[in-house]
Amino acid sequence: MNFFSDYIKAFKAEWLKLRNSGTFWLVLLMAAFIPAIFTLVGLLTTESDFTFVASENSWKRLVTSCFQGFGLFLFPIFLTLLVIRLTQMEHRGGGWKLIEVQPISKPSLYLSKFSISVLVAFLCIVALLFFSLLGGTIIMLVKNSPGFTQHSIPLEFITRFGLRLLVAGLGVLGIQYLFSVVISGFLFPFSIGLVGTIAGSIFFAMRKVLWWPYMAPGLTVLNPDGSSAGNFLMYYEWLSIAWMVTALWLGYQWYVRKTFKRAFFKPIPRILYMLVPLGLFVAVFLYINKPIQLPSHSRTVIAGTVESKDKFQTAYLFAEPLMDTVLEIPITDNRFSASTEKNIPAGVYSFRLGAINQKIFFGNKDSLFLKVKIDGISNRLTSSGTRIPENEYLRNGTDNNDNGSDKYRLEHYGSEMTPKAFAAEVMRLWNDEVDNLDNYKTADNFKPNNDFIALQKKLLSLYYIKLLDGKYAQWFKVYHPTETLEFPKSVDAIRNAVSYNDSTLLSYSMYRDNIADYYQQKYKLNPSNDTAYISKVATVLPASTLRDYLVYNKIKGLVGRTRDSASREMLIEKYLPVISQQKTQQQILALHYTLNSLTRGSAAPDFTTTALNKDSFSLKNFKGRYVVIDVWATWCRTCTGQSAIFEKIAEQYTSPSVAFVALSIDDSRWEWQNEASQRSMRVLHLRSNNKDQFSRSYGVDYMPRYILLDPDGKILNAQMPEPGNPAFIELLKREIPGFTSL
Repeated sequence: MNFFSDYIKAFKAEWLKLRNSGTFWLVLLMAAFIPAIFTLVGLLTTESDFTFVASENSWKRLVTSCFQGFGLFLFPIFLTLLVIRLTQMEHRGGGWKLIEVQPISKPSLYLSKFSISVLVAFLCIVALLFFSLLGGTIIMLVKNSPGFTQHSIPLEFITRFGLRLLVAGLGVLGIQYLFSVVISGFLFPFSIGLVGTIAGSIFFAMRKVLWWPYMAPGLTVLNPDGSSAGNFLMYYEWLSIAWMVTALWLGYQWYVRKTFKRAFFKPIPRILYMLVPLGLFVAVFLYINKPIQLPSHSRTVIAGTVESKDKFQTAYLFAEPLMDTVLEIPITDNRFSASTEKNIPAGVYSFRLGAINQKIFFGNKDSLFLKVKIDGISNRLTSSGTRIPENEYLRNGTDNNDNGSDKYRLEHYGSEMTPKAFAAEVMRLWNDEVDNLDNYKTADNFKPNNDFIALQKKLLSLYYIKLLDGKYAQWFKVYHPTETLEFPKSVDAIRNAVSYNDSTLLSYSMYRDNIADYYQQKYKLNPSNDTAYISKVATVLPASTLRDYLVYNKIKGLVGRTRDSASREMLIEKYLPVISQQKTQQQILALHYTLNSLTRGSAAPDFTTTALNKDSFSLKNFKGRYVVIDVWATWCRTCTGQSAIFEKIAEQYTSPSVAFVALSIDDSRWEWQNEASQRSMRVLHLRSNNKDQFSRSYGVDYMPRYILLDPDGKILNAQMPEPGNPAFIELLKREIPGFTSL
């Protein structure tokens, strides 16, 4: 008997039955539900997630949003209902017995019905895409949204995304088909699908059991761009195929012999029909699911492309914290490639190109390929190569654990706990986060290499040491002044995991902040007495990169806050020799020279900024007006109070001849926009397009910073007092004619 001819006959028969079953109405209902919601959101809101940014392809964002809303829960439920619907047509009225007496092979009967379920799942995905694009078309026609009008439909992305979602659903289809064929009722197969889907949602929230077949569609829709390594399928999509093949085999044996016992135990050798496929599945499962640590490269290489209307000549790789130039990378036709024989210890470095300033993990024998997009609105950098999992971890943080609420409780309410209870909770969270780090892997199943894991464990330990010896110790001293604080010996495991003299951690801001606080607390130094801090550190620490950084940071602050050039020179002469590295000394001198160049009457350095309404502003836009600039950022806590006073002054002294400007140097446009939109509109709110260039040009090493320019674009005062200081108003009265009468 010809299997293929039988299969085609059976498939056609199944298709005819399907057309009269009402299944297509279920397909249309499920596919239209989520796109209809997002279309309404796009029509009824002014700044929805997929219509606000012109530089983003809103077709792609809308399709992704609809797929995510559909794939996380509805798609597995739909597949469950679909298979039950198809098999129930045969269970009712003895349909299975009737078709089995037909002159058609049982494998073709069994597989044809499953093939129909795959086809319907495919049609559902196509319908979902259709309704998503229809919704985008409606939004585009009604609102003329630039995210739609200025971009084409990403057909290649949509095709890949849809096919991957179909593959991700095969495991669910196979498992549900197994139970729906052998069990005639509706309730039990549906319960399996419902419980499997709910369990998948719980596992997903916990970031555990990622191999669960009912999770695969959700993992696919949450990784719409697919593999960072360029593979068509992700590892969990391959697992879905393995689940499907195994379930189909076991289900067929059960279907042919009607009972589980006759299928796999009678006669006894038939148990191999179950054990061999299961053994193969386990082997394939272990192979696919095993995390991969990417091997090192034969050379140390950084290459990439730049997507921008502008042409760039050079990119830089800087070593934090002193921003030493590690690599200077030439760019030709917006493509770059550089290899080096330099010794580059593995760590966090700063990659800078135009408005891009992003931290990347890099080191000896690493090869990175960077894709840079610079359009002035949504600048971004994506990386691939030998450090995919490390850089993904840096971008996403530790969102694979759910300790946020527990950590918040420790940070804010830990004073209510005894030392023993506090230490026990710290140990629990530390062990949990170390375990999460050891088991961290990307959507491609890539695991960070051991050097990165070791560094991150030190940083985790540092965070909890600060809770123990910093926050809790201060609370204990306040609430129990006559008692001696003693923690259980168990916390020594955390203390021994990190050193306060570890130069390999200096590229991490968390370590730098903590190390500065550590020496300040250890030697009971006044936080406001920078000169005492410098003298003490110079005494207790040997010449090293660590000491240079600690001293450099304090000298830089002193020099930046000192308005008088002669006083700055005295500070530099006294404390600069404490720094052992000449290149670090040069940075202090460069800051001094910059501040000297910002003297009264000097031409103010030009800058480019963007307003809340997306208009561009530079220095020439203020010609003929006095300009009072408040340099701030959303993360600057001390800026908030002074900015409020600045705004009150702006509201009181309004005049066409004076412009009050709040100039943000935030990295995040969204955070700045959310904060600035809530502030006074008497102030012109701008955000620097290149915060690093602005900060260097104006010597901004502390905030808030206030600058006064005259109508010719020249500096009147580059380091004004804060608005809360009466000298601020007095200076404006003295420098701006008629200011008192405004």
